[in-house]
Amino acid sequence: MKQILLTGVSGVIGSKLCLRLLPEYKIIAIGKQYSNIPSEIRHHQNFKFYERDFENVHSVQDLQISESVDLV
Repeated sequence: MKQILLTGVSGVIGSKLCLRLLPEYKIIAIGKQYSNIPSEIRHHQNFKFYERDFENVHSVQDLQISESVDLV
């Protein structure tokens, strides 16, 4: 299963995109507030969230993501 790095999952467009991708892809999400992500996404087996503040991210290493990513 391919893994996609996705931002904006707590927003309207990002959450709709995430819901459509979850059945076929593992979603690695980055954002500020886990609680703003709809529960049907948060609890899905193909979803993983990393809480990160993009103001503090200056390089890929700053993301500190342990999974490999196939698509962004």
